[in-house]
Amino acid sequence: MSSSRAPAVAGTLLREERLALAIPRDTPLATEASEVTVSVLSGRPLIVYPKEARPGFADQVLSLLHDHDVVVSEVIEARDLQTALGLVAAESGVCVIPSASRQSRSDLHYRLIAGERATSPVILNHRINDGSRYIPVVKDLIREMFAESPPWLD
Repeated sequence: MSSSRAPAVAGTLLREERLALAIPRDTPLATEASEVTVSVLSGRPLIVYPKEARPGFADQVLSLLHDHDVVVSEVIEARDLQTALGLVAAESGVCVIPSASRQSRSDLHYRLIAGERATSPVILNHRINDGSRYIPVVKDLIREMFAESPPWLD
């Protein structure tokens, strides 16, 4: 994904987060907990977000589908994650989300997406040469948190 950061902003890649598929509970895809491949999206309506702030996560998801030659029946753009998950709950389609977002709604079913490229970068952006004492503290805290591998990171 191309960067749209301003030249005075530095980005530090913290990790690659796995992607998951949010699925309505009462559908055949929700009967299993195993990983799914990107190809399972073929022919299905797909909800992407955010609708604004492009390029962004929605474009990353669409690029992943393109790279796997997956054609969905419809692309529905939602303003944000909560709106997208509400549309999934209303059985309007399925939605690719970062795996840490699986805790967002308990009325949906979630399955991890298999594949080396089925990830999203987690990037810490900050101003270059920012003299704030908080930047190093935040970086250290995040490194420590990721090193402990909390369950919500899986």
